[in-house]
Amino acid sequence: MRSDRRELEENYACASRGASTQSDRYPFFIELMWKLTRTDLSAAALVVPLSIAYQTRPQFVALRKAIRKVAGRWRFAFFDREPHALFGEDVKTRNAIVFHRRLEPSQPEPIIETGPLRKWTSRTRDALFRSIAYTALETTEIDEGIPKIDGALQSHALAVLAARRDRLSDFWLAATPVDPLAAFEEQHAPTVYIASTAYNFLNVFRPHVQPRESRGLFTENPVLAIRCADEVKAQAIFAILSSRLIDLLVVAHSR
Repeated sequence: MRSDRRELEENYACASRGASTQSDRYPFFIELMWKLTRTDLSAAALVVPLSIAYQTRPQFVALRKAIRKVAGRWRFAFFDREPHALFGEDVKTRNAIVFHRRLEPSQPEPIIETGPLRKWTSRTRDALFRSIAYTALETTEIDEGIPKIDGALQSHALAVLAARRDRLSDFWLAATPVDPLAAFEEQHAPTVYIASTAYNFLNVFRPHVQPRESRGLFTENPVLAIRCADEVKAQAIFAILSSRLIDLLVVAHSR
């Protein structure tokens, strides 16, 4: 354990007791964006991994909770790795740029603005920052993740969905990991299967007959079996998970 661990815990939200010795270092630098700048009028920017948006470890949850308590305008720009990453062909990573600007004292509450996962080419590099548009979130509840949305309509839809008390999990009996072959062995079961996210799309399917030519050609990775009380609920869950709305939410919170 670090000798200065207690001091870090007292001064940095991301050094909470839930953080492990393998914790990321860059959240500390994000906190320095408001600790080392003037409290009346200042600005700071930092290029960080995309995990600032989706990582759910206690360290990141604590960081995002701290961010939404800091007055000013927060902007998050997210960049995909293809066709060109933020740093060009040599560094193929997904990144985010975090901006923080202190506003006048008349704006004590934080403003959080975000955007989609951007794809761009080297031909537009010189106009990159001029071309970025941001969408203000209707809610600053970003503890569980920073959504990647584009436009006021998506922001409002996300706020409406987040405010609902009912959850999709209320529709099923259990959700357990199973072998992919279970989808063929339980052809008539009221079950919905979810495989690993295929890039930015949710891989959802129902029990079905195994094609003869596909036998023996399956991944060893388990899939999530959502077991329902009846076929009507299974069809409803399948319709929701395979809809365009879910694609939007996957993109909003995906890696």
